[in-house]
Amino acid sequence: MDCIGPDSIDRLLGLVDGASCVSVVAHTHPDGDALGSTAAALCWLTALRGKDAVCILPDSPADTVRFIIPESCRYLFNDTDPRQAAARIAESDLVILMDCNSFSRTEALEKPLRDSSARKILIDHHLNPDRDAFDLVFSTPDISSASELFYQILMALPETGGDAARIPREAAEALLAGMTTDTNNFANSVYPSTFRMASELLAAGIDRDAVLGRIYNNYRENRIRMMGYMQGENLRITPEGAALMVATREIQRRFGIRDGET
Repeated sequence: MDCIGPDSIDRLLGLVDGASCVSVVAHTHPDGDALGSTAAALCWLTALRGKDAVCILPDSPADTVRFIIPESCRYLFNDTDPRQAAARIAESDLVILMDCNSFSRTEALEKPLRDSSARKILIDHHLNPDRDAFDLVFSTPDISSASELFYQILMALPETGGDAARIPREAAEALLAGMTTDTNNFANSVYPSTFRMASELLAAGIDRDAVLGRIYNNYRENRIRMMGYMQGENLRITPEGAALMVATREIQRRFGIRDGET
């Protein structure tokens, strides 16, 4: 991959080895890919590099994807504890931004992140990365997800030697979940490297069926009842033959739908 080479890996290791307090950050309203990539980064930093590392998110994640966060990983949510989140950013000497192209996508965290004197690394798959704001950038749109991009970085590190079985299990499971959600289970933004990643993780013993079950077969009764209504009374067919369903705020309130369940 063009953005991952010996020089960039050496610079990554140099920045991490020279840091004592690391904060990993992702975008507001974190989705499965944001959680998968940050969780894997924390597992690598803490389990394989022995670092004091915390993930700071602008908002608490939806219940539908919260399972991706390993119990061993420490997360702070700015919407529930803004003082602690700001204090952690201020004391960090390395910040890693994942799954977004600019600090602007962290909303409430943007100012403390930009004001921070820490060294900064970007790991992202969106267009137009804000390269000037970072000391090191891993960025390419030709990949399924930030989870896949970080997987490729892990595979280039001496800790793994290109062997997926040497990735910490919690990190591997999080990466597979993050990639799966961002591709809608291989329905979009899929590349040959995406299938190789999945194949290598399966060969390493990761239970994909269990991951799929948590993502797609673990909804609350409220969501199932709303989907029944949407596919029944709410369903409309346009003159062109397209099926249309509209989940208005009123409908979501009626069924008690939570963030992430649509």
